[in-house]
Amino acid sequence: MAKDKIKLSFEIDRFKLIGKLARNCETTEEYQEMLAIIDRTDEVIAKKELIDEEVEDEICASILKSIALDNPNAAFVKRLIKERNEEQQEQEIPDNEEDGLLGAVKIEGEDAKAFLRFIKKLITKHSKEE
Repeated sequence: MAKDKIKLSFEIDRFKLIGKLARNCETTEEYQEMLAIIDRTDEVIAKKELIDEEVEDEICASILKSIALDNPNAAFVKRLIKERNEEQQEQEIPDNEEDGLLGAVKIEGEDAKAFLRFIKKLITKHSKEE
């Protein structure tokens, strides 16, 4: 393979492909013909001219992600992880500021279930009165 190229290989579920085919065929003949072709196909090489720029960008991102997962100690990967962690820390909201409600009470677990049952009873009772 040429040094200016990187080959990306991945597998697609054959049944997903057949499902896509079924949704796009207009006749049984079309479906049967293409199904026979798919059944004897094990590998497809996409032609560059059939891939638009958006898809090519997604493919490049997939390649970089795969390389990053295989090389977690690379400086590039460490920097990305650090930046992601910093972003997550900035986005964390203190419990007392959730949804902009200061002084709100957080109810979890069984207490939350009991509270919702209580609210449901109130709504049901109010609906019957109307």
